[in-house]
Amino acid sequence: MANDFDIGLKSKLRAFAEKFSIDIKTIDEKYLFELFSNYVVVSNIINEDLEDPNSISTGKAKGIDGIGIIVNNRIIKDESDLEKIGEKERLIVRLCFIQTTTLSSFNLQKFQSFTDGVVNFLNESNKIEPFSDILSKLFDEEGRFYENITETPIIELYFCSGKTEHSMNKPDIEAEKRKLESRNDFKFRFNINDIYFFQANELKNCFDNIDKFLEVLVEFNSEITLDEKPDIPMSFVSVLRFSELKKIIITKDGFLREKLFVENIRSKIGNSTVNDDILKTLKDDSQRPYFLYMNNGITILCENVRRHETSKNKFYIKHPRIINGCQTSHILYDYSLINSSESDKVEVISKIISTTNPDLKKNIIYATNNQNAIDKDLETLNEFHSKLEEYFIGRDFFEIKFERLRGQYSEIAPQYRVITKELIAKAFISIILKEPHIMKSNAISKIQRYREEQKIFTNYEESELEKYYYSGVLYYLLNKVLSNNIIQLKSKTMDLHILLACDLKLEKDGKNTVAEKLNFLSNFENVKALFSDVNLILESQNYLFEARGFYSGPKTKKLITYFKTQYGTNT
Repeated sequence: MANDFDIGLKSKLRAFAEKFSIDIKTIDEKYLFELFSNYVVVSNIINEDLEDPNSISTGKAKGIDGIGIIVNNRIIKDESDLEKIGEKERLIVRLCFIQTTTLSSFNLQKFQSFTDGVVNFLNESNKIEPFSDILSKLFDEEGRFYENITETPIIELYFCSGKTEHSMNKPDIEAEKRKLESRNDFKFRFNINDIYFFQANELKNCFDNIDKFLEVLVEFNSEITLDEKPDIPMSFVSVLRFSELKKIIITKDGFLREKLFVENIRSKIGNSTVNDDILKTLKDDSQRPYFLYMNNGITILCENVRRHETSKNKFYIKHPRIINGCQTSHILYDYSLINSSESDKVEVISKIISTTNPDLKKNIIYATNNQNAIDKDLETLNEFHSKLEEYFIGRDFFEIKFERLRGQYSEIAPQYRVITKELIAKAFISIILKEPHIMKSNAISKIQRYREEQKIFTNYEESELEKYYYSGVLYYLLNKVLSNNIIQLKSKTMDLHILLACDLKLEKDGKNTVAEKLNFLSNFENVKALFSDVNLILESQNYLFEARGFYSGPKTKKLITYFKTQYGTNT
């Protein structure tokens, strides 16, 4: 790394690179600083650790280095994330644009190009995928989201400088802001919040802030400490008021911290009997004081809990996860939006467990959730996922994990080593079933349909589990080469086609069994060459880069035929 970075900033860049397994000796410093800035800015906006800085990178797009589309404090990385929005969920949309510079002095032209790039993106004269398609769906007046947007979307620009304390001319900044505010096509569509300049000190402070989001100071009532056990240094049962619980589950901007829950809490939205009963109790003035006795409470699993230095009832909780009490937490949050003063008084029984032992953590999560009744179909699905997790554990060369329940591997970094159920389905359908286009939109509902049609998650045979593992390995390696800037994607929407093309090329090279492919991928030099070659091949297929080309079944088939006829691949 060059010596003209601030010493303190250089230290933060090293820590960031280590966290995301980036080889700091070989990566281009401009790209490293770009990823770092994207990570710092968006993590501070959402008040939590951004798991994948690549998810907001614009790749080879000019003028803008990062785009964060944030809906109710959730990063929307691709169209499939829109499916996770509840049918009746009220939406607040925030758009942040990031541009970085490592120049030694302020370049007004670069700054102006940044604001021009934002204008061109918002007026759709410059499409940057998948971000353009996401906004198109969000703002489609005939679509399901538009009517639920309750506030005018906010626009924020972040210009990040890595090497000097640039002196900015205020009139120049105001002129660029007016460029955005004065456009008639933006009126009533966007509110331009501000243009922010982050330099070395701001970036260092914001980077340090991220760790603080992971620890919360909470006051408990009537705490009963449980006996210490091996690998559980502290645990207790207590009464917790919602005024304190919300410090854990709600951001400073008033949004639910969805990543804290092992279940997708939006799946709990609806007119279920349980939800109705909880809300009915909360709304009833005569019953609300007895909520504590009518509700099962919540269980919080954390990495560490320690008592406050001077206040015996206050505890610092690090990396908390709600592993039971999803519905309770969600309905309490909903009620707080209706009646904040009364909701703050509501009490719930809370069990707090601290452990860093991954196996014990996993067992506690499973046991806590398996106490709930599940139907036979879900039980079968859980059995498949259990066997798949065991298979991943038995194949430890690539150090990837299959996550059966959200949050069970939250301590692992980088997080792209953790393959979720949704990700493994996307990768398997893209690579093994050769249908990456299917996964580009409405992926969750399509995964469910494929499951019902028994196309995925049914066969327990080792040879079949190996295919899922191989799919997870390719997904992991794609993220690794992207993080290390070994390749840059011409379009972010080509990611799943890259995975398919890697498989096709491996077969072209005579590696027809999964074992042969995995053996080849165990050498990272082979990996770099494979992804670099495949990236160039896809870039030469112009038909894929036509409007929504990566969403097209016929164009996917054309790509497969290209490999078959030009490279002799057996498909």
